[in-house]
Amino acid sequence: MRISGVTLAAGLCLAAAFACTRSPAPSGRWQGAYESRDTMVVTRLEIDSKGDIYLSAPDATDIGNAAAEDRAAIRR
Repeated sequence: MRISGVTLAAGLCLAAAFACTRSPAPSGRWQGAYESRDTMVVTRLEIDSKGDIYLSAPDATDIGNAAAEDRAAIRR
């Protein structure tokens, strides 16, 4: 699995934001997606109440010929 530049940049910005603050870390779940003709990346970020960060960014490549139903299944 590859980590895209966007995901890496978002993770570094998030880490920098946490390093600059003394307030409790926000908790919750967020999801973002990037999709082009041949590539799809769905990034999921979860921060628990203790401040632990969980990040996953599964990707699919070479999906240029995939049908709309297949793309929906890949996204899930």
